[in-house]
Amino acid sequence: MYHGGLAPKWQKGQTGNPGGRPKQPIKMTELARSHGPEAINLLVEKMRHGEDDRVQIMAAKILLDRGYGAVKHIDDDMDKRPQPTPEERIAILHEIASRLGYEFRPLIRNDANDR
Repeated sequence: MYHGGLAPKWQKGQTGNPGGRPKQPIKMTELARSHGPEAINLLVEKMRHGEDDRVQIMAAKILLDRGYGAVKHIDDDMDKRPQPTPEERIAILHEIASRLGYEFRPLIRNDANDR
């Protein structure tokens, strides 16, 4: 019962909230952390047995980033190295292709050898 628009007056010894303080919602970080071990196990499973290489690589990257921190910058003196010659670039492409299981064929035919 309200008195003149004010909150109700409680009788002495009676509480206005018999159910107690309402429960606070679970914090999102606590909820996420509660699933941490399961999420890590899933990432490890995907890293080992993922549907394809992209899934496996992404799972491995996430695990490494969380475990060791993401790499900000690698100082490998790349700017100081001489640029590879065209022949060296072709050799690099051949090496990459062979590691991926592809045969790297020249795009230009030498007509003098075909005759």
